[in-house]
Amino acid sequence: MKHLHMLMAAITVALYLYQVSFLVRGTKPALSKAFKGASHAVYMALVLTGLYLFWQIYQVAGMQMWAVLKVILLVVAVSANIKAIRPSTTPVQTKAGFVIAGLAYLGILWLAVVKPM
Repeated sequence: MKHLHMLMAAITVALYLYQVSFLVRGTKPALSKAFKGASHAVYMALVLTGLYLFWQIYQVAGMQMWAVLKVILLVVAVSANIKAIRPSTTPVQTKAGFVIAGLAYLGILWLAVVKPM
């Protein structure tokens, strides 16, 4: 299950970088329904596998605050990403959304590697 979770995390970061590439090029993304559906499926698989792994950790070691913080940061990243790709956002809001999402993804990565107690 951990490998599937890591695969979904890598795909999530790849989707984020793909969306940021539109910002770098200076265009608004015209994301198809298939892309949106695929991103929803990836986010759902990421959350479900993450919750399963969280439950396994909880069974062995109890509540781990770094894992709870990862869930919170994922909510922040997804909500900022959604705000950034909405057609009604201004360029400043788009940049801010992508920066916030990027920082949240970096925080998740740091927590996944370090696992501070």
